[in-house]
Amino acid sequence: MDPIVPSILLRRDHEDAPPSQQHEQLHPSRIKPSKKVYDRLKSNDENLQTVEFRYQQIDQRRLAKAIAINKYLKTLELVASVQTAGVGGGFWTNSQGLAREPELCYYYDDYGDGPDSDSENCFNLFPIPSAWWPFCGSEPELGLACEIYTLCCDGIQHNKALVSLNLSQNHLGSYGANCLQQALEHHPSLKVLKLSRCQLEDDGLRKLACSSLGVLEEIDLSCNQISDGIYLGKLLYRNRNMRILDFSKNYLSNVGCEDFLDEHGLGSLRSLNLASNHIGRLGATALGTAMARPSCCLEELILNDNVFLGEAGLLALGTKGLIVNSSIIKLAMNNCSVGDVGAAILAQCLSRHPCIQELTLAANHLTIRGAAACLQSMTTLLKLDLSWNRIGNACYCGDQGFDPTVGQELVAIMKKSNIMLRELNLSHTPLPLAHRRSLDFWTALNRTGCRRLLRQYKNHDSSVLIGLWPQVLAKASDDPEILFHLLTKFPAMLVTPP
Repeated sequence: MDPIVPSILLRRDHEDAPPSQQHEQLHPSRIKPSKKVYDRLKSNDENLQTVEFRYQQIDQRRLAKAIAINKYLKTLELVASVQTAGVGGGFWTNSQGLAREPELCYYYDDYGDGPDSDSENCFNLFPIPSAWWPFCGSEPELGLACEIYTLCCDGIQHNKALVSLNLSQNHLGSYGANCLQQALEHHPSLKVLKLSRCQLEDDGLRKLACSSLGVLEEIDLSCNQISDGIYLGKLLYRNRNMRILDFSKNYLSNVGCEDFLDEHGLGSLRSLNLASNHIGRLGATALGTAMARPSCCLEELILNDNVFLGEAGLLALGTKGLIVNSSIIKLAMNNCSVGDVGAAILAQCLSRHPCIQELTLAANHLTIRGAAACLQSMTTLLKLDLSWNRIGNACYCGDQGFDPTVGQELVAIMKKSNIMLRELNLSHTPLPLAHRRSLDFWTALNRTGCRRLLRQYKNHDSSVLIGLWPQVLAKASDDPEILFHLLTKFPAMLVTPP
């Protein structure tokens, strides 16, 4: 979570601006923006393209007017800044206290820097639309309704240049989601929407999924206590341009996952984050079935911290989807109770995958057996994360220290068959230092591209290999250790390339 530091950031993103003017932070210690800030936002002379409010008490009327007028604004971030009436902003009342009739209810603006007067005792009256009354049962709810409605329908809806909107850590709820859906239904340019920690819950998701959200391509719904998979599927189906979906840290169960993917599959998603949900074997089966569809174009799948997945879930995901899918590039399954058996199943399913490049299996109770299966079978991987596992536990022999012979299997596999792996993360694993250094050396040699170049011509005579050495030395010139190894092992490499 971001540190709670109140800040306002106005940034010009065009390349012609001097470096000193590209980033300008105003009043870092204030918690309520001054009138000058809103005046700068309304002015189109500065070409402000990025505006960030973090932990501020914003004036929703002024901000909405500034957003509607500013024709250069592309990125707007209001993190923990759309407050309820009880925290910041205004309050709702009439002459006798809280109004009971919609036509008698008014919104008082209690900001000291009001638009018509500098007096702290000056109040401005604004009538409440009668349509808001069902959502305004109490004073904080009334203030919240005004904040969200004004911001969405008077500001965001009228700005046709906005590309990215971040409303994270604001209590939007279902009514805020409804206002946001109305503002974005026909929006021509907004592509990124971040709603993390907005307390949307299932009702808020249903409001968002009522219709299309314009040309939206990326949405962040993490940490919103959502379990309804039916409306998540409808949200994806009604937004055909959706490429990135972050649904981490919610309550999606096996049933919810089946409802989400049953009818329309994964659509046009390129990246799907389902980390920290409650997905098990049945949910993994539904996910694998969706990945096996010919229309699937998913490239990144994140399933971290789904502890109920286990070997059974991995078997279902692998045999139903991964063994058939040809689009996945990155797969993250940290802390999913995989174990050595699950790692072996995963390695077998991905052994002939044409595109897989990055795999993370941290904190999955893997030993030397599971790590060896991954290194030996998945020879197309570029990045492999095996940190926080039990790799190397068998090396420890009590009072005698580490057994140097245990763990050499990984080094032998890297030396013999794996010439593509460029990054191998073995941090927080009890592997002997000598083996760790050997693995680091071979991955560094892979990064230079020398091994792949020499292996391509390993069946040719020595004259061809000698002709390749200027290219090999040029690739390895930035790393003295690798360069020294190649020069000292030159005769042997003519017979057996590294």
